[in-house]
Amino acid sequence: MTLSLPCTLKGRRGRYEVVSKLAEGGMSTVYAGKSSRGQAIVVKEASGPDLEQAQERLRIEADILRALGSPGHPRVVRYVDEGNNLGPFCLVEERLDGDTLAERFRDQSADAATATRYVLQLLEALSYLHGRNVIHRDVKPKNIILDARREVVLIDFGAAKKEFHQFRGSGTVIYTPGWGAPEQNLGEATPASDLYSVGAVLFFLLTTQDPQGSMKQLAQGRTELYRSPRDLVPSVPRSLSDVVTRAMAFDPKQRFTTAKDMAEAIGGGAPESLGFPHLVVLGQKCKVKKEMEIGREHKACDQGCTKRGFGRPPDIGILDTERFLSKHHARILKDPKGRCWVEDLGSLNGTAMSHDGGRTYQRLPKFKRQPLTDGDVLAVASRIAVQAVARTLLPLLTSETDIARAIYHNELRAAIGIANQAIIEEAQLHPECEGMGTTLSLAIADGRTLHVANAGDSRAYIVNAREIYQVTRDHSLVQEMVDRGELSPDDARHHPRKNVITMALGVYDEVTPDIGCLTMERSDSILLCCDGLINHVEDDEIQRVVVETSDPQTACDILVALANKGGGTDNISVIIARAPEQSPEGKRNV
Repeated sequence: MTLSLPCTLKGRRGRYEVVSKLAEGGMSTVYAGKSSRGQAIVVKEASGPDLEQAQERLRIEADILRALGSPGHPRVVRYVDEGNNLGPFCLVEERLDGDTLAERFRDQSADAATATRYVLQLLEALSYLHGRNVIHRDVKPKNIILDARREVVLIDFGAAKKEFHQFRGSGTVIYTPGWGAPEQNLGEATPASDLYSVGAVLFFLLTTQDPQGSMKQLAQGRTELYRSPRDLVPSVPRSLSDVVTRAMAFDPKQRFTTAKDMAEAIGGGAPESLGFPHLVVLGQKCKVKKEMEIGREHKACDQGCTKRGFGRPPDIGILDTERFLSKHHARILKDPKGRCWVEDLGSLNGTAMSHDGGRTYQRLPKFKRQPLTDGDVLAVASRIAVQAVARTLLPLLTSETDIARAIYHNELRAAIGIANQAIIEEAQLHPECEGMGTTLSLAIADGRTLHVANAGDSRAYIVNAREIYQVTRDHSLVQEMVDRGELSPDDARHHPRKNVITMALGVYDEVTPDIGCLTMERSDSILLCCDGLINHVEDDEIQRVVVETSDPQTACDILVALANKGGGTDNISVIIARAPEQSPEGKRNV
């Protein structure tokens, strides 16, 4: 426990008096307190044996709740603030007044009317989440509060999947047996996974029992509900028992399509019928026309769109502030025989398709139509290349072993070579990933010594009040032209071929990254970024934001917003770290 009670927690929006500890879990400690205005709050502080992983999980929870807070929903716990104190990351949320479902119905089951009311309210929360591209992934009675004023409120978003990226700890599967859908045990989740969990919650309300006790193990690790609520409690209405059975089907294709469909089935109505074929996007059904485009929401096409042959925004525009989706990502087509097809439109991050309801995915080739069948799931393809680099490099980067500089650089170079081969081998195992690669820019602070490695045109900078200094050198065609005196640095910034790089991981059999080191001063900040930032924000503006903004995360948010305002034609990735005052013996900061 880091917080000594009572204490004052300084947040971005105010100060909070923390007075008592409520609970301690594997990844966070929860405290009670109040704001300076008297609002009752809880503080969740990252804790546990793997603090780095706990902080990542809690930061994602904060990001999701902050985004969901506009406009907000009464069935979702409200974000209040984040702590600015030194020490582990802290999230401040509203404090609710009531028991959890698990506590309220531990010994006595709910009657059908009460169970129906609570589950319909839970489905309201999930409809709101799915409409904003969020999957909760941990819906269970312990994470549902019966608030004295609002009744059902969904809490604990630490396992949630936001937009097109998600928390995935090393070797961690986010799955609670009995409550989580079977596909979550494989690391996959779709909105149907949340609806499975709603079925499990309804099972509990009607019987007071954990559904895991009524499941049997089948071949190949499959589990199946073999006792319905009505089998355990004969007075349960058959219609509600049937809803549970359908919601908890092993195959996601057999479950309810949307939260609205499940709510209508509970209410005794028939789900909305659009006829075949139709898509479900952000929890809503829409009929497939002859040809439909899916992409990132934008009001009007810019020059980048017209160069690729697109003259109007996509038919289905999805809000994606992190820009995983391309503006024109994929196309759905229906032929005269009623068959449906999907085609990736040369998107940056690719398109993946699942034929088993989201348990496994295959990346689609670009500009090649692929048949769609009933129940297929489409998603932005995962960034396999980046994951391969992380798996290979992190053990070396976080090593606490004292290694001589020359040996360390040699080991770093060798590890980057192994990461390069890992990407190539991944592409060989999955032909649909042919041609994938990634640039690399990394920095390791070992006390005041900064070790830097670079391959491609992502960059590392040192930023302070005096200057912004580019540490790395781009591996690009225009940089070679600058080196030969054929192009000025200013002209290179706007050259039509500035995106042509001469080095990347996963592209060549051998990669020769630049590796070096320098000494930092206490006032220095380290900035890592991709060209999505530097193409749209001038160096002096980057320097001003980094120097004048005390919180590194806030500075990152401002720079991303500036790049988006400047055009935002590419992915925008920014990392900022402050030079350490001192580093524990043998401890490297990545």
